[in-house]
Formats: sequence, C-alpha cells, structure tokens
Amino acid sequence: MASFTLVTRIAAIIAIGVGLIHVLLGTGTAYYLGGLLPDAMYRIPIFDSQDRFYGATFIGYGALLLLFLRDQVRFAPVLTIVAAAVFAGGLARLVSMALVGAPPPLVLGLLGIELILPPLLIWMRSRLPAIS
Repeated sequence: MASFTLVTRIAAIIAIGVGLIHVLLGTGTAYYLGGLLPDAMYRIPIFDSQDRFYGATFIGYGALLLLFLRDQVRFAPVLTIVAAAVFAGGLARLVSMALVGAPPPLVLGLLGIELILPPLLIWMRSRLPAIS
C-alpha cells in the first residue's frame, strides 16, 4: 500500500507542478518541451489560452488525486476518472501523431507516462486487499 500511495502522491504533485508551469508560461511552455515555434506563435491568444486552460486542468487532476488519497475507499471512482482522463489524453496524442507527426522527444516521454501510469495505478489499486 505504501508504494501505491507514494506513486499516486508523486503523480499528483507532478500534475500540479506541470499545470502551474502551463498556467504561468502559457504557450511559452512549448519552448521548454522542445517545440521551437516562430516568435509570433507564442503571442497568439487562442494557443496561449488553450495552454493555460490545459494547465489548470492538470492542477485539477493533481488535486483530485490528493483528494483520493485522503480516503481511498470513498473516493475510488475519483482515481478511475482521473486515470481515464489522462489515458484518453495520451490516446489523443496518438491521433495527433498519426495526423500531424511526432512531437519533440520530451513530449513522447510524456505520452509514455500518459499511456502507462494510469493503467498501472488502477492495477496497483486493484491488488490492494483493503480497498479492492
């Protein structure tokens, strides 16, 4: 149980941290992810707005994971919903790759996390006898 709780807590903290970076930097986050955009692209309101929105969403995912950790039986559906949302985001990245091409290597790493960590957390939780 301790390893599951630790992994979930780390995932929550990372989600909140990543979300904060996106909220604070907006489209500028793309630069740090390896997406070298023309300067004008960093100042297009729709892209900046979308990036900050997704950042706030990730803060919400992290907060929901922390809520889940407070009472893993009562809030078990919260873990499932957050895991499904993040996994669906990874699948959406695959659609983007098929239609537009591969993103920078760091984003490919994020894709791996989005496709592996959510099912892993659900599986780890299912193996815990106290909350299965």
